[in-house]
Amino acid sequence: MRPQTDGDGFHDYVVMTRTAEQIDFRGVVVDAPLQPYLDAYVSAWAATYLPTLEVAP
Repeated sequence: MRPQTDGDGFHDYVVMTRTAEQIDFRGVVVDAPLQPYLDAYVSAWAATYLPTLEVAP
């Protein structure tokens, strides 16, 4: 995040990118507008890396 002054105070910018490293989000505090993006990341990560459970009939 990079604060930038423009006369109205500070604005934070978030840059998201792909990485091969596992990101640890434990203990992170997220502002409400960023929450949907974090939820989408976690959902995509879980769908990619966590095994799905299959129930045999």
